[in-house]
Amino acid sequence: MAIVDECLCGTGLENTGTPNCVKAFEKVTGMFYVPMYDNDGNRNSLDLSTTVNITAKTQAADPSQRWYPITKLKDVELPTAESRFETAKDGSKFKLANGIKSFKGMIYESGSMFTSKLQGVSCQRVAVALFDIDGNMRGIKDGSLLYPIEIGGHDAIFEDATDDNVAKTSISFDFDILLKISRYWILSATDLGANPNTLAGLIDANMANGAIGATTFVVTITDDYGSGLDAELSPVEGLVSADFSGYNNTTALSVAVTSVESAVIPGQYTLTFLAQTAADVVLITVLPASGYDGETTFIAV
Repeated sequence: MAIVDECLCGTGLENTGTPNCVKAFEKVTGMFYVPMYDNDGNRNSLDLSTTVNITAKTQAADPSQRWYPITKLKDVELPTAESRFETAKDGSKFKLANGIKSFKGMIYESGSMFTSKLQGVSCQRVAVALFDIDGNMRGIKDGSLLYPIEIGGHDAIFEDATDDNVAKTSISFDFDILLKISRYWILSATDLGANPNTLAGLIDANMANGAIGATTFVVTITDDYGSGLDAELSPVEGLVSADFSGYNNTTALSVAVTSVESAVIPGQYTLTFLAQTAADVVLITVLPASGYDGETTFIAV
């Protein structure tokens, strides 16, 4: 019998037997933030009719289609508020609505910059897919698609270290009031192609343009976690040619680039390419598969 929602007329009671082996969803250790819709208006999901590659989702070139992992969650609570009833004068109760399910968790030894990035979650419609200590992920199944669950009331708060506590980030939100647990479905780490607990979110790569030649372009790349001094910005090191792509915005053509990392200045790269028409706008991107996400443009000479 197909899964049905509660209280549909004509369905009767559901059978209560269970098979010998039922996949259980264990303690929550992480989650994916996912934009509800991509820039084309399509709702983000996993297609279960084909092989799932969750790693590729976390490295999607289009940020609106990317799955953003949060790992090492501690002290996770998933309380459900009491259901709402109307009470008649004789004491009879009539159900109005199920209680809203909420989330609260902590990330210990985190910084204020990390917390500030999470605060941006509340600026758009976002969904969440939780995963547990065994790498199982839970979402809402509809046909051959698995959707993350829409959330609201998201809040991320940074807590400074004290004599008794380390610095940490608290995350809280409510799940969509229309959530039906009958639609829950679990995918294992094997189903996903990787254990979500081992995945890492992308790091923003800030690209500062340097000297531009006819066939070369110098760029210095840093992340957001260094000192406030320009001389002490945290460099992004170890990138190779395969981590970069080029694109001529003026001609709408790809530009092949090779890179050489400076042995003297940390985070500085010299990119080499075929000469472009003067005044063309060339886009240089650090590809997400590198673990970083960033782009810059320069004017060809």
